[in-house]
Amino acid sequence: AIALNLGVTAIALKEGEYKMPSAIANKIVTISGTKEVVVNVNTGAIDSQNTSGATITFEGVTIQGATSNYRGFPHTKAVNFKKCTIKNLLFLYSTTTFENCIFESTAEHCVWTYGAGDVTFTSCDFTYSDRCINVYSENNNPYDNVTFTKCKFITNNTNSKGAVEINSKLYTTGVTVNLNECIAPTYGDLVYISEWDDTHGEKTTVNKDG
Repeated sequence: AIALNLGVTAIALKEGEYKMPSAIANKIVTISGTKEVVVNVNTGAIDSQNTSGATITFEGVTIQGATSNYRGFPHTKAVNFKKCTIKNLLFLYSTTTFENCIFESTAEHCVWTYGAGDVTFTSCDFTYSDRCINVYSENNNPYDNVTFTKCKFITNNTNSKGAVEINSKLYTTGVTVNLNECIAPTYGDLVYISEWDDTHGEKTTVNKDG
């Protein structure tokens, strides 16, 4: 927080656990470190407002998600993750990119796209216990455009219905999911329409190579 208040925009963290300070609001910031640097998003309602208006890039760190819903980086302009390890569940609230990231979740999903709009996953590996990505919003967002390129999906759950779950019923425009050169899971489909989508994918478009 002190560095941010002094105008520093590139912060290298030492090993330890951190939460996002209020000083990050409305700034463009890069936060870097090793896997032993843990940024915990499993914090309370007050802490969750601290990223308002910010554009944040995380490089090399561990993002400790939650096992409950709605934890992430709300009210951000954009968030980028590069070579990060993301554990448990992360909700997205703005344009988001993931590059060369590892996802490890024992929660129901790894990610809800939720309030993102545009999301890209490039060269990411997902290990999950039930389903992987939930392309869904409760807030009547206009659209979600989600692209996976050279991603790998891994689960040992023989009852998993699939990796990318889509429920587009509450989007005003719809959902587009693009899958390029991805490795499908052993169990379940690569992408499927959620059983909770009572429109049966009416506003969903899936583009899959091969």
